[in-house]
Amino acid sequence: MKDRPCLTLVSRSHNNQIVVPSRTPSSERLRSMYQHAIVSLAGRLGLSRPLTVIDLETTGVAVDRDRIVQIGIIRIEPTGDYDEFDRLVNPEMPIPPDATAIHGITDPMVADADTFKILAPEVSQFLNDCDLAGYNARRFDRKVLEAEYARVGAACPLNGAKLVDPFVIFTQREARTLTGAMTFYCGVPDFDGHNAIEDVKATLCVLAGQLEKYPDLPASVDGLHEFCEQRDPAWIDPEGKVAFKNGVACINFGKNAGRQLRDLAKTDPDYLRWIITKDFSAEVKAIVDDALRGKFPVDIAGRMTARCAGAPEMPMMPSEAAVEALLIKHGAKEDPVWPPIDDE
Repeated sequence: MKDRPCLTLVSRSHNNQIVVPSRTPSSERLRSMYQHAIVSLAGRLGLSRPLTVIDLETTGVAVDRDRIVQIGIIRIEPTGDYDEFDRLVNPEMPIPPDATAIHGITDPMVADADTFKILAPEVSQFLNDCDLAGYNARRFDRKVLEAEYARVGAACPLNGAKLVDPFVIFTQREARTLTGAMTFYCGVPDFDGHNAIEDVKATLCVLAGQLEKYPDLPASVDGLHEFCEQRDPAWIDPEGKVAFKNGVACINFGKNAGRQLRDLAKTDPDYLRWIITKDFSAEVKAIVDDALRGKFPVDIAGRMTARCAGAPEMPMMPSEAAVEALLIKHGAKEDPVWPPIDDE
C-alpha cells in the first residue's frame, strides 16, 4: 500500500495532556460529524443515563496479560452534554514493535505517563453509573478494562452496565473493520484509526449512521444491548467459530469453514492444534481440545447443547489455568500479536 499524505494534528485532552498525533486526514470533518452524532444519539436513544463510548490501545491482544497504553472516552449525558477523556498510560511493560506498528505508541511516549493504577479513579468517574458503547468492546475493550481493574485491586465500575457494540451491528448487517464502517455509514473512505480518541469519535459516527440506516434497530440502549448480545442458536461457542450444520459440529470460519470437527480431528489434527495456539476464545480452544481427544458436541433434537457424546457436560467458560494448560500442551510459545479483525 502506498503512503498517502495526511494532516498531522496534536490533540489535547481536557486536562491539557498532549496525546498521540492524529493520523486521520479528515480530523476536522470527523469532529463535526461526531458532534452531530452525539446530538443524534442522545435524541434517538432517549438516554435515561449516561452513555460512555470507549476505545483502548494496548500492548497486544491477550486480555489477561497485555496492558493499556491509551484510553479514549467520551461520556454523553442524557441532556446531550458530553465530556472527553484522552490519556496515554504507562503499561509497566515494553510495547512490542508489532503493536507500535498498529497504533504508533512507543515506549518513550508512555515513559512519563501515569500508570493505570493512578488513573483508575479518574477513569471510574467517567464510567460510573453509565452504559457502555465501543467498537468490538464486547470481545475486547470491556474485558481488558476488567482485567486492569482486577490487577490494581479496584472495583470495576462497569458492573450492571448495558453494552452497545457497533461492531456487532456492522458484522450482522454489513462488513468488519472500523475503517470499513466509516466508509459505509459515514462516507469517509480515508479514515485511518488506531488512535483511541479518534476511534471513539468514529465509533460515535458509525453508531449514529447505523441507527439512521436501519430504522428497525431498537431505539434504546436496553434494546441495542439485547441486539448485540444475541447469537445464532446453531453456534456452539459465543462467537460462532464452531457451529452445528445439519446437526454436526463444524468449523465456521476460514479455509475449513463447513468441515466437520470429527473429520478434521482425523485427517488434519495439526489444524486443530493450530487453533489452540492462536488467538481464539477459551471456549473454542476447549471444544477443539475435546475434539482432539475424540469428544464432540452433539445437537439434540435440533437444539444447541454443549454436551459431548460419551463425556460429561463441557464447561462453557474454561478457567484461565485450563487454557494455559492447553497452550503448553500444544506447544504454544507466545501469544499472537495483532491479528486482523476479519478472521477469514
